Amino acid sequence: MRLGVVGFLDRFNNSNLPSFLQHYKELNFDIVAVSDLWKLRREEGTAFLKDKFAHDIRACRKNDELYGLKNIDGVFLSSADFQHANLAAEAVKADCDVYCEKPFAETMEDARMALKTIKASNKIVQIGSQRRSGTNYMAAEKFI
Repeated sequence: MRLGVVGFLDRFNNSNLPSFLQHYKELNFDIVAVSDLWKLRREEGTAFLKDKFAHDIRACRKNDELYGLKNIDGVFLSSADFQHANLAAEAVKADCDVYCEKPFAETMEDARMALKTIKASNKIVQIGSQRRSGTNYMAAEKFI
């Protein structure tokens, strides 16, 4: 599975990538591209992932460049929260499976649109819940 990263933000780097790095080889996954409008983040992501995976990472300024690459099977959506639902719909339309950071949507209108698009696509979409299982969060839940 060849994956792209849409939006190289801290949550991807600190929460998603460490787990991915523990299992990607045995599960036959790889990250091959980063898409980010912000040149700084795009360059940081490309250099960081190139170092981690020991191969070139394609830098894409726009998501359509990422989806235009050959054999992109799925994406990590690590963009700003308000973009998640729209980007998930965009990704499944581009025939990609999706791992989407939380929150999935900020409005019911966006959630309904994305759900309709995803159901029609027959693609796999998973919404993450980073940091919800940490001991500090469990302690906070008990305290509350």
